[in-house]
Amino acid sequence: ITIRNLTLSNRLVMPPMATAKADENGHVTDAVCDYYRERAKYSKIGLIITEHSYIHLQGKAHPGQTSMASDDVIPSFRQLTDCIHQEGVKVFAQLSHAGSAALSKITGQPPVGPSPIRHPKQQEELPAEMTLAQIRQVTEWFAQAAVRAKQAGFDGVELHSAHGYLLNQFFSPLANQRTDAYGPQSVENRIRLHREVIHAVRQAVGEDFPIALRLGGCDYTDGGSTVLDCVEACQ
Repeated sequence: ITIRNLTLSNRLVMPPMATAKADENGHVTDAVCDYYRERAKYSKIGLIITEHSYIHLQGKAHPGQTSMASDDVIPSFRQLTDCIHQEGVKVFAQLSHAGSAALSKITGQPPVGPSPIRHPKQQEELPAEMTLAQIRQVTEWFAQAAVRAKQAGFDGVELHSAHGYLLNQFFSPLANQRTDAYGPQSVENRIRLHREVIHAVRQAVGEDFPIALRLGGCDYTDGGSTVLDCVEACQ
């Protein structure tokens, strides 16, 4: 399958699954490379999307998570993309911010989210509602992380808006009770941040670098996002 300048040998994709094998600073380790090399070598799928990498320490989800938050990680990611490419498989980097699912004992920073609502995965700390300036900052972090991924040899990036992480929190009325233009009053408002992030990433990486987005489209809970919301969002 060919999509613009990206050609995959087949339509099978390995989705992101966290290994938690990075070092304490988020650098790719030999264990991470060995894990992906084995999957690329023996499965011969068309595309691997690597586990979510945090775009800033504020959005780190757990120990052992890979980082795309600073330039010093690029050489270790280059080793990873090289070992996957040697097996004839393409690879995208998934970029993520955990938002209110993050813990200060992991990040060293207070958690933030669209609204001051405790996350189902993280009941210890109440997140602070993000200011407009903080929202703009996160958009810039996504763009900067995408540039690093491109420099590290990835064939594209996937923006993580699933599993209750920050972008998905803005999409979900369960986590988003804002009263401004990013609030839950419409699907358009709830995906405003997604569109701004996509635009910023596109501006940063150029027209020919693929951008994907993983959307957790339905909360399956009363008052949450619905399948119809997902259809509207994708359109």
